[in-house]
Amino acid sequence: TYGTAAEYADYEAQQFLANVVCDNGVTAPSVEAWNSFATKFAALPAEVKAMFVEADANQSGTNLEKVAARYDYIVAKYGTTSYANFMERTVSAAPVLKSNINNTTNVTAVVATASIIAVTAIAGLAISKKKKEN
Repeated sequence: TYGTAAEYADYEAQQFLANVVCDNGVTAPSVEAWNSFATKFAALPAEVKAMFVEADANQSGTNLEKVAARYDYIVAKYGTTSYANFMERTVSAAPVLKSNINNTTNVTAVVATASIIAVTAIAGLAISKKKKEN
């Protein structure tokens, strides 16, 4: 038993986060795990369900907010054919998981740094060649 609806919701959120794994769209989450949680969700008290439905999607937030972020990402990315919107959340356009943003930022930084190094090297060679000609 759980002391409060919030404690019950947090416990179920932890279960979702542990069992519905999504590695940023590289591998789709297990449909079996998704359907299992859908069944559990259907049996939750209305007050606990409302906490999931109304949670703001935030990967750095509470467990409920993390569930909302992962849930919204999965439904938006993979659609409702295999991943039913069993919470009946209003899912906005496909959100980007935070680690995707970090990976994109890291790749952009590496490409920008490599470009600067290449331009500097080319300019250095051009200057060196010009000095030799004089």
